[in-house]
Amino acid sequence: MGMEYSSEKGPIRLGDSGTWSKLWNVQVVVPGILRDLIQMWENVYVKESAKLVWRISFFEIVWSIWLCQNKIVFQEKLWDFESLMDMILLRLGFLSQALVSSNIIRRPLCGSWSAPPMGWLKFNVNASVCGGFSEAGIGGILRNHGGNILVFFSGSGGISDPTGVELATILKEYHIFRNLQLSESHKLMVEFDSLLVVRWINDLSCAPTFFTELVNECRAFCVENGWTIGFVFRESNDIAYQLARKRIGRNQLLLWQDLYDSIECGISRMLHEN
Repeated sequence: MGMEYSSEKGPIRLGDSGTWSKLWNVQVVVPGILRDLIQMWENVYVKESAKLVWRISFFEIVWSIWLCQNKIVFQEKLWDFESLMDMILLRLGFLSQALVSSNIIRRPLCGSWSAPPMGWLKFNVNASVCGGFSEAGIGGILRNHGGNILVFFSGSGGISDPTGVELATILKEYHIFRNLQLSESHKLMVEFDSLLVVRWINDLSCAPTFFTELVNECRAFCVENGWTIGFVFRESNDIAYQLARKRIGRNQLLLWQDLYDSIECGISRMLHEN
């Protein structure tokens, strides 16, 4: 760093790891020149993902100290180290949150559904439970690559826990699709907003023992027919979620397969009924 001190053992550079701190029994020596202090800060090893925060935090700390000094000099405030540290950490927290949030995956807008490729159909399914273990509802909607609705279903999931009814919903959707003539000419993509359930079906080793039978059955449908299942945010699965909510506490299963216009009208009427 271009900063040397003499001793009986010869010149010591601040860049020498631990030599000067052991000699003088100190943890760190802050250079008197700002340029050297910045260079010393830059030479500290941090993970690649944290480098940006580390670099900017230097100037935030210096700025906080400068503000504190001005209050002492011009406003006759008392020196309070703990308050200064709390303010520095608070500002660094806001800074880190702002930097990280600019790189995270944004949740989609409600209704931002994406079409499957040509030759595939997409079934968005969902489940809803009133509490941890109570009455449940299930729902799903099948569309083609043009976004046309081919089938939708909505019904009661009985009394169940959230994970159990989620797996049951997927099985119901599989049985419905397999009974359609469309299953002979199209592949199926399933979208679901439970990342945990999707992970279990794609990797059986992750599934807990008490759900093994249901998960194995879901997995078998995918493997035998070349179907896929993937995670999607609730915002992109909203219609299926609303269909599930509407049938909580109602025993009748509604399954609608009709012309495009009438089926969309049917969904609209059901979602707006009391």
